[in-house]
Parts: sequence; C-alpha cells; structure tokens
Amino acid sequence: KEPHNRSVIASAGLIPLLYDILTSSYSQVRPAKKRQGSQGAALGSIAKERLLTQTCIVIGQFCNDDRFREQFIDMYPHTVKCLLYIFSLVQFGSALSSKCMFALKQLCASRNDQKHHIGSHAIPHLLEGLADKDIEKPTECIYQSLLLLNMLSGLFANCELMYSEGLITILEELGELPAARRSDGFYSRVGQLMQSMSEIAAATEK
Repeated sequence: KEPHNRSVIASAGLIPLLYDILTSSYSQVRPAKKRQGSQGAALGSIAKERLLTQTCIVIGQFCNDDRFREQFIDMYPHTVKCLLYIFSLVQFGSALSSKCMFALKQLCASRNDQKHHIGSHAIPHLLEGLADKDIEKPTECIYQSLLLLNMLSGLFANCELMYSEGLITILEELGELPAARRSDGFYSRVGQLMQSMSEIAAATEK
C-alpha cells in the first residue's frame, strides 16, 4: 500500500503480469444465474475468481498513484473493459464483485471520460443488484457500492442516470438493512448521494 513499495514492485514487472492475469482469466468467471455445473469446471472457476479478486485489489492499490492509474488506462486499455465484463457477469454481493467495484472506482478517480464510460455500463447493474431483495449484500458490498456511486456522481450525466434508475428509493430501502448500518460512513455517503439526487430533481422540475 505504500508508494515506495508500489514503485519497487512495479519496477519488477508486476503491472503487465496483472494485466495478463486479468485478460486471460476474466472470461472464466461464473455467471450469476449459471453457477451450477460439473465439479471440475466449478472448482476451476472458483480458483480463477479468487485469483481475480486479489488482482482487482492490487490494481486498485496501484491506482492510488496517478502514473500507474494512467498506465492501466492508456497502456493497458482492456483493463476497464475486462473489469466491467466481470462486474456485469459475476454474482453481485460476492467478494469478486465488491473488489471489482473497488478497482473501477480507483481507475476513474481523475478521469471524467472514464467516469462516463464506467458509469454508463456499471450504474444500471449496480443499482439492480442493490435493489434485488433476494441477493445477499454483505457490508463490504454495500461499502464498495457507495464508494463507487459517490465517485461516479462527480459527473452530471451519471447523476441523471442514477436518478432515472431510482437511486433515491434504493438508498432508502438499503438503510433498513443491518449490514448497511454497519458499513463505515454509510450515512454520510448516502447523504452525499441524496444531495446529488436533490440537485438533479430540482433541475428536472425547471
């Protein structure tokens, strides 16, 4: 997590290795609605998902440095595409889904073009997952969801999309879950999003 450590590890060639792991493994995640299969195939997919979960964590940590974030976006252009594919396919609420949101949030931190690209693809799926009462949503899932939504809300077009997808109602219902109330900074992050939604509602009424 330390900047010096990231530089040393990057100089050893870890970033292209992370990219290789991501691009060679992303298509092997198990679809949320088709998670039953032969035991051998299931075990292989589980192992890949665990590897991808750790890969997402490390990519996200590297993105704390602007230069590494830019590398992932510009030199390794399929990074975001692979992460969005994984996020759209894997079971919402799983460890991989949560860490995928973390990596996506980190990748778009300083780039509005990436906020727009990630937001247009991720917001509908994210809000659908949060709204689905049949999906278990651990505290980490809720935490990462709110972090990503707050990051994406820095772009007006994303706020409009969140508003049209029913974010206000979703946040109100989310607050009733014990796991949500245990999430670090839950009420402050919800308050920030509600403020953004109020501004969109006011603009819509004009």
